Amino acid sequence: MKNYFSIKCIPKTRILALLVITLISFTSIVNAQFLDNKGKDFIMAFMPNLSGSGYTVELHLTSDVSTTVVVEYPVNSPTFSTSVAVTPGSVTILTVPLGAASGWPIGSVANNAVHAFSTEEFVCYMINRRNFTSDAALALPVDVMNTEYIVMSYEGAFHGSDRSEFVVVAGFDNTTVTITPSNDMKGGFSAGVPFSITLNRGEGFLAQSLLNSGPAADLTGTIVSADRPIGVSNGNQCGNVPPGNTACDHLFEVAQPIQTWGDNIVTANLPNRPLGSVYRILASVDGTTVSMDGTPIGTINKGEFLETAVITGSHVFTGTNPIYVAQFMTGQSQSGTSTGDPAMGNMIPSDQYLTSYTFSTVGGGQFAENYVTIIADNADVGSLTLDGTIVPAGDFMPIAGTSFSWVTTVS
Repeated sequence: MKNYFSIKCIPKTRILALLVITLISFTSIVNAQFLDNKGKDFIMAFMPNLSGSGYTVELHLTSDVSTTVVVEYPVNSPTFSTSVAVTPGSVTILTVPLGAASGWPIGSVANNAVHAFSTEEFVCYMINRRNFTSDAALALPVDVMNTEYIVMSYEGAFHGSDRSEFVVVAGFDNTTVTITPSNDMKGGFSAGVPFSITLNRGEGFLAQSLLNSGPAADLTGTIVSADRPIGVSNGNQCGNVPPGNTACDHLFEVAQPIQTWGDNIVTANLPNRPLGSVYRILASVDGTTVSMDGTPIGTINKGEFLETAVITGSHVFTGTNPIYVAQFMTGQSQSGTSTGDPAMGNMIPSDQYLTSYTFSTVGGGQFAENYVTIIADNADVGSLTLDGTIVPAGDFMPIAGTSFSWVTTVS
């Protein structure tokens, strides 16, 4: 089975593709006005996964045009350097040194990021895979980096590797980063006490929660700001969703800068989860009222979040100010679930959807099933294609209160 697919719809319309991989997360694509996930220069930070057999980190590269991508690790004084050809409509897979994920010291500055660049724009997916605990993220290019982020993660549960974590990486030299932890972090960093670090281009800082269980082991809501553009990766080394459910999986996403958040986020139910998923909603501004399907569910301040119960179906989350929504796949011991363990995915504002996607399902014998969930404007239902074949209109389900419908297909 090939490991890449292409979705297209007619111009001037929008769709969202959510790639769902059993034992791996889904990824989605962000496209703020005048900015998108395509770029010529990427500086990327993987995070530590649970150590063990089959542990590898990969880049999955695609482009609208033929190009050659150079990949170096680490960014400064690289010990690994290679060039790979990227062909339109396909995905080139490259394994990078494992140290890109496992080599970060905790609580100090390090030269441990990955650099990918080309003369033409391309798209880069980051894959952190290990037997029984894997996740994936969509990289954002340097020209989409910005100066303010709020960490989205998940609390620890009951084992030593269940730690909330994030990595900050600099796109430019002499960048001053200020971090205000939401909870105590390893290295002597206390909750609510801001501290600053200086990063040069390609340098990063790994933070992990001091505790490994309970709400105090959650770095969600940590505020990260800088005087020059930075990138942030966030999640959990091997989280349980909800806490106490088996088994844990690596939770991994590239954080979206606050400047790309929106006030209207549409979500769809995950496959193999008939009873639903958990959602977290972060506020960017004090006094933000959040609604789900038109009903207010709470008012929160900057850096605070709301968490839903395990809920099924498609939903619309709105905020009186820009919000960020993450969807968390539950572990397989959750009632009503089947194959697969936790994963984390960015939910993208509907006004940032794109008209076409080429994406990777990672592939290989490690994964039992691959899915893609598509959210499309109702005007495009019946004309949208997957690998050149129209997705039947009858397969789509409407999302109440919106002009969108969704469908999940399996490969």
